[in-house]
Amino acid sequence: MDPVEKAKIRLREWIHHAEHHMEDYEKLARELEGLGKRESAQEMRRVIELAAQQKTSLGRALEALEGPEAEGERV
Repeated sequence: MDPVEKAKIRLREWIHHAEHHMEDYEKLARELEGLGKRESAQEMRRVIELAAQQKTSLGRALEALEGPEAEGERV
C-alpha cells in the first residue's frame, strides 16, 4: 500500500479515537462534578478542549492529503 494511503488510514483512525476519548472525558467530568470535585472536572474540560484541537489538526492533516492540491505536492 502507498505510504500516503497508509497515512490517511492512520489519520482517520486517530480522528475516530479522539472523538471517543472526548466522549469518555466528558462522562468523567460529569461524574466528578456529581462528586463535588469541581476543580478536577474543570481540568477534564480543559483536556476536552485540547483533544478537540488535536482532532482539528488531525482533520487538517487528512484534508491536506486528500485535497486537490495534494496532486501538486507529489514530486
